[in-house]
Amino acid sequence: IEVWRLALSKWPNHRQAPEITNQIRLAFQNQNEFEQAMSVQSELSRFGEGSDWWNSNTDNPAEQREAEELAEQALIASAIQQHQMAQRERRHCVEEIQAGNEAEAVEKCRQAQVFYGNAADAYRSYLDRYPNSPNAYELHYNLADALYWSERYEEAAVEYGSVRDSNLDDVHLSESARRVVERVAP
Repeated sequence: IEVWRLALSKWPNHRQAPEITNQIRLAFQNQNEFEQAMSVQSELSRFGEGSDWWNSNTDNPAEQREAEELAEQALIASAIQQHQMAQRERRHCVEEIQAGNEAEAVEKCRQAQVFYGNAADAYRSYLDRYPNSPNAYELHYNLADALYWSERYEEAAVEYGSVRDSNLDDVHLSESARRVVERVAP
């Protein structure tokens, strides 16, 4: 990892920089250092179209395509991980409430709200960058859900409305229609 970091510091726009960054992520993941792996994963988005790296590698279209795929995968993985952490913390919050541990419950609920906000921001970034993704319908619903549970109700209502009115699918139609008008968490 240190050698790869040194190489990236010396040649940040090298054609293999995205792949080296991904190797760092995999190394952290293999060492069960998941927070560091997530941090490195978010770095992969800096190699996308319009970045300094991208503009420096116009003569390397294969590497650009690979970098774009890594960036896309990193964005969606980050959103999903934040959403999963939020759901876990919300579950713990409910358990603490049921156990009568108010102080612990408040902290778990606050942390869940932060994770939901992070997930919403990551979903939005992904959808802004890849609006025609085959998973756009599901991701818009996930965005709406994350906004709702982060108590950003006005934004959630807009997103739920777009899911409700979507012609792409109707799996989340009834839930989205209900949540469009809800403003208070259950």
